Amino acid sequence: MYNRIMLIAFCLIMILLCAGAYSWFHGGDALPDMEVPREKVQVLHWVNWEPAELPDAVI
Repeated sequence: MYNRIMLIAFCLIMILLCAGAYSWFHGGDALPDMEVPREKVQVLHWVNWEPAELPDAVI
């Protein structure tokens, strides 16, 4: 029973390793590059603000 479980685990590990190696060497060629139209691009601006200092009584 233990040998069967270890064999199944070994097979799963080998399948995942082979799938990962295939994906790594082919660089994800199966996925097409999607281009975003320029008129639909939204630019967000990051506002960095510092909170007001707390009075000493709060600390």
